[in-house]
Amino acid sequence: MYTRDELKKMKVGELRRLAKKQRLIGYSQLRKADLVERVARHLEQLVRREQEAAGEHRRGSMPGLKILLHEPSGASERKAADERAEAASEAKAEPAPPAPGLHEMRDASWYPPDLPDGYGHDRLTLMVRDPHWLFCYWEVTDGLLERVRAEFDAPTHKVLRVHLLDDGEMVMDGWEHGISEDAKNWYVHTGRPGALFRVELGLVDASGRYRRLVASNTVRAPLDAPSERWDEEWVGLSRETWERLEREARPFPGSLAGVDFLKQELKAIAAARLGASEISASRPPKPSSKKASPN
Repeated sequence: MYTRDELKKMKVGELRRLAKKQRLIGYSQLRKADLVERVARHLEQLVRREQEAAGEHRRGSMPGLKILLHEPSGASERKAADERAEAASEAKAEPAPPAPGLHEMRDASWYPPDLPDGYGHDRLTLMVRDPHWLFCYWEVTDGLLERVRAEFDAPTHKVLRVHLLDDGEMVMDGWEHGISEDAKNWYVHTGRPGALFRVELGLVDASGRYRRLVASNTVRAPLDAPSERWDEEWVGLSRETWERLEREARPFPGSLAGVDFLKQELKAIAAARLGASEISASRPPKPSSKKASPN
């Protein structure tokens, strides 16, 4: 056990090792003063529990004592009466407060606050899960929902409309999903990799009348195959080029000027290589030196 003065003389690393040994949490983010206070309170709790356990042990009965000692006549009846009286007095007394649990020994600031149910914004966000699936989540305030439902004469239910768009973001096709009233997110299976989508959340009645609540952003699903673009050319540097760059005088490699110098060198090498390839491509093919054999 350590006193507060002894804890204050310890280094932060020693205090953290002691807190880890005592199985405390959150000690790695505390300053030394807060760490000393936290460890001292925890040790005081342990001492108090040990004292309470020792007192209960002293007040307890020893079963083997009746065998070793001969009780006088009527002693057992008097002892039983005393035990009943003691039990009655304990029942009338106020119950002792329970020992603090592990969660009560920690500050509430250690735990993150609960996330709110909503933020008061009417919005619908659309995301891509994979080439065949989309994911969307939304929030609709009670005021907007009541205003839109007031426009209908019949009961309504929520639907999710998925729009398939062209490259100009014009609607080409679409379909609906009936969703539950308490749903706040939904997975949508499209089965159309590489396509453009937008989603709407709205209300519809039995006659088919539709009224939009919120609309989402536009997303494009990725392809489920390798890209068709293969025209990129990567410029590789030979060992001789790297050795020449090492020999030349230039700024310190870790500085920004060194990075700019290396970029300039790479651009020059790439331009030289591309220029050589263009020149070789523009030259007419050499005539074959082999003579045609007579038929």
